[in-house]
Amino acid sequence: MYVPNDPLFFDQWALHTINAAGAWDKLAPNQEPVIVAVVDTGIDFYHEDLQGRISLDGAWDFVLNDSYPLDLDGHGTEVAGVIAAATGNATGIAGTAGRQNVQILPLRVFNWLGETNIYWVSQAIAHAVDCGAQVINLSLDGPQYSQALADAVDYAWERGVVVVAAAGNEGGPVSYPAALPHVIAVAASDG
Repeated sequence: MYVPNDPLFFDQWALHTINAAGAWDKLAPNQEPVIVAVVDTGIDFYHEDLQGRISLDGAWDFVLNDSYPLDLDGHGTEVAGVIAAATGNATGIAGTAGRQNVQILPLRVFNWLGETNIYWVSQAIAHAVDCGAQVINLSLDGPQYSQALADAVDYAWERGVVVVAAAGNEGGPVSYPAALPHVIAVAASDG
């Protein structure tokens, strides 16, 4: 079984719980990159574990309306790392994607106060689809249904794009957009 040399790999209990290393052994490396849009707080373009894993083609900041979605919070960078941190580079953590060719498309929808709105999120989903993302990650949630958000998710689904969203961290009812049809809802695990 492949065991990466990333120094924090053995502390990543979630990867061990899902037997990520076993899955990595069964996957042939993909030649064409899988584009995963991370709709979040942006990204640290210079993070050592994300070098070569960030797609700038289509990167967008919906808060400032520019092409430089810099992460001032850290959450988007953490999410990107969990998905696609370089694995086997003797640095930091291993990404869930392992050695697969995954590129993160960073899309910033949270301002520096940690606030967002349905318009930015819906626009980011449509933008991700139009930029060729195959997967859209939404590590965000809200309590209410939104037709604009449902339409954006349907737009993605109709074009074969997988949408994954946080179910909420409270252990209660599944929140939105995870509660929408055509969304894979992901909840936390305590191992």
